[in-house]
Amino acid sequence: MNPADEATSLLPYAKTDRQKEYLNAIVKHKGQRAAAKALGVAKSSLESSLAIIRRRAASMGYAPSQDLNYPLPHG
Repeated sequence: MNPADEATSLLPYAKTDRQKEYLNAIVKHKGQRAAAKALGVAKSSLESSLAIIRRRAASMGYAPSQDLNYPLPHG
């Protein structure tokens, strides 16, 4: 999965406006490095935020890297 597709799939799991801004920038600029540069933040800051979003998505049953491609219902 390319960075833009991953960012699009993670949007529902972003809690803060900043996380959504990071994901939208990745989609727009087609990658993390370009998105970080456009936003004026360190790439490591963007990666840290992505890691938090990925963990949240995984806790809700969505982790494509682990072959969990569909969110699980609560309960």
